[in-house]
Amino acid sequence: LPVEEGREPLLCDFSVADQQAAAEAQGAPPPGGANATPPRLPETLTIVVACVLLNEHDEVLMVQEAKSACAGKWYLPAGRANPHETLSAAALRELEEETGLQARLTTLLVVESAAGRWFRYVFTAEATGGELKTPARADAESLQAKWVAEPEQLPLRATDLLPLVEQARARKSASRRHPDLMPAPRPHTLNLLRLVAVIKRRSTNRVHVL
Repeated sequence: LPVEEGREPLLCDFSVADQQAAAEAQGAPPPGGANATPPRLPETLTIVVACVLLNEHDEVLMVQEAKSACAGKWYLPAGRANPHETLSAAALRELEEETGLQARLTTLLVVESAAGRWFRYVFTAEATGGELKTPARADAESLQAKWVAEPEQLPLRATDLLPLVEQARARKSASRRHPDLMPAPRPHTLNLLRLVAVIKRRSTNRVHVL
């Protein structure tokens, strides 16, 4: 959440010990087991950032991987966040390292998680400068980057990027959409996720929060 100017951010830490005590009071098994450890980058927690960039021709910016495990395959600009690095800073850093372009993040498109220890934050962005990486500038980060109309035609590192591209395209073309949303612009050592479920009643057109 935004922090008012001149005020310290409010830190709400529901620690592992607190979670275990709450679970014990309810007769439930402790979360993560009796020997659970606090989430810590990169030891017990992985945070990944990725960017979906679309140009005026509705082409998506793709990166050819340089890592030995997937060399030559294509994927979105993506990578792991460093400790004490904001999500936005991590996304822009990975984007420039892999594509050669500077950009402006426009919205947080998707947040995904797996097993409570792996999270991926997918942003949309607009290119603002830099020079697209060519094979002549290949390095350990990537072999090259290019704009692609049909990413499914490329040899992909994984196909999970295709729904993300479609969501970005749908958002770009929608006449009515949710407002842009960005994470709080400060580093944090704790990760708090809050799920809010809403329904809209057709009879009254009112939104209810569950």
